[in-house]
Amino acid sequence: MSSDIDFVDSLFATVFVCKNGWTVKNNSLLSSLLIREDHLWYPYVIDFTRILDANGCKYTLEELINLFEFVVSPADKIINGAVYTPQRIRNYILNYCLGNNSVSNNLKIADIACGCGGFLKDAAERIHLNTGKSYKNIFRNIIYGVDIQPYSIKRTKILLSLLAISQGEDDDFIFNLWIADTLTINFNDIIKGFEGFDLIIGNPPYVCSRRLTDEIRANMQKWSVCKTGHPDLYIPFFQIALENLKDKGIMGYITMNSFIKSLNGRSLREYFEQKSPHIKIVDFRSKQVFEKKSTYTCICFIKNEKSSGIDYAIDENAILDTTIDFQFINYSLLDYRRGWNLNNTSKVNILENIGTPIGKYSQSRHGIATLCNKVYIFSPAGESKDYYFLRKDGCEYKIEKNICKDIINPNKLNSDVKFENILEKVIFPYRSDRYGKMQIIPEIIMQKDYPEAYKYLLTQREKLATRDKGKGKNYPVWYQFGRTQSLNMPPVKLFFPKIANRAPRCVLINDTDLFLYNGMAFVGENVENLKILQKVFESSLFWNYLISNSKPYSSDYYSLNGEYIKNFGIYTFTDEDKAYLLSINDREAVDKFLYECYARK
Repeated sequence: MSSDIDFVDSLFATVFVCKNGWTVKNNSLLSSLLIREDHLWYPYVIDFTRILDANGCKYTLEELINLFEFVVSPADKIINGAVYTPQRIRNYILNYCLGNNSVSNNLKIADIACGCGGFLKDAAERIHLNTGKSYKNIFRNIIYGVDIQPYSIKRTKILLSLLAISQGEDDDFIFNLWIADTLTINFNDIIKGFEGFDLIIGNPPYVCSRRLTDEIRANMQKWSVCKTGHPDLYIPFFQIALENLKDKGIMGYITMNSFIKSLNGRSLREYFEQKSPHIKIVDFRSKQVFEKKSTYTCICFIKNEKSSGIDYAIDENAILDTTIDFQFINYSLLDYRRGWNLNNTSKVNILENIGTPIGKYSQSRHGIATLCNKVYIFSPAGESKDYYFLRKDGCEYKIEKNICKDIINPNKLNSDVKFENILEKVIFPYRSDRYGKMQIIPEIIMQKDYPEAYKYLLTQREKLATRDKGKGKNYPVWYQFGRTQSLNMPPVKLFFPKIANRAPRCVLINDTDLFLYNGMAFVGENVENLKILQKVFESSLFWNYLISNSKPYSSDYYSLNGEYIKNFGIYTFTDEDKAYLLSINDREAVDKFLYECYARK
């Protein structure tokens, strides 16, 4: 044993075998791991046992699974998306998947991203209890696993071996477990006479697109469901599962729920609509079922047989009991391009087919992207005729007023603050050319016309160079913003936050030189149109649509990202309607009038 991983595996196996009084004679894997009393590592066994005892450890295999997951390095968790699946989630998935399956020697159950083997352990245990089949038989003929990490496959073998040992089966086992990238595996090449799996269960890896390696990103492109946006790693695992299931086989995943609406899930939704399998979704919405992991998930079952639609239910408290109320949504009511409206489908579809979609009614803009806001954006500590005073790291700097613009963070509109209290300044090293396009101010001009701002930025040059994972040092001009987005803004702006926990508060401003960061704005030239949009946007009508349609976050916040709101229809108001709507300010009166208009269709 030459690595920390080997040491940890030996330590865990030894402690659990000793504390449970299990006998290991014939199992060569476990025998090779056990630390004997005369070994120089044995004091660690004593110390580790004391720690576990002090923390109330009962030395169950579930606790071992937790320990295996705990020692996965943070880097691997980021790159490979490893996350512990709570036992009650695994139980719910297995209850559904195994409920209607008669267990025979020909049954094949797979976890194609198995981690340390929690799902496979549960499946093997159930089959053993229900049929009396030996674990040797089950491991050899029924369960299959794949993982990209060698230590995960080894730990799965350890876990399964301990499961068998705990029931008195002390033997050398033959496993169907492979170290491989699931994105490239071909089961026909490794399983003789392969005709598909009866069940594929598991927890696909949680890795967002920006954290993927170039190799993984290239392998993902081999799957048709990865052709739109920047797909996260879990996306292709749906297609891999469905294409490796037998006829009427079942997939059961705990996975991200973003594919229901996201741009990067569009090709997956198209794939589902074309294949039309029987899909059943239990959506946890804003409930986070993984400890210390900010993920928004659902349980998704897919049966490999034709269906006319999807069964969908919301379980916002993750109770997972038999009272979950599913609604059936026909595929004909779904639009993979727009995103699936599965919650209050008919009402949402009506609102999206009235008038003009917001996405066409008005442009929306994200804020500027300096990629180092703390350098450029500040609240003046004071001012003189020609300068603002910026305090940073115990120093005070003069910044020429002529190089500064007003800027706000619309996300602060969630709280009841006055607009002027969230107004800040941004050092804006750009000027408009003769075509009206913003161009970076050359360094020689910066030194001549804005020497104080230039001296301040020089003190921050090293920090600016770290932007874009170090690419900042290669920018053509070292003090330019990280991105060029939103440098040119139309004069009229309707600011709104990116997320809200109530009907969004908006602020309408007509000012060419006012910029934004972090939040969002509708922009244009027509003040009346944006005033109408503000009335609709702040209404309970729109808020109820958002609750049904948007991505939920914790604490009852919902996303106002363009993907979730762009299809909401802005009613085609008559001139008389517009005049009346703009004349009323009482929130209840506005809501009443809007409901009346939208009821006209």
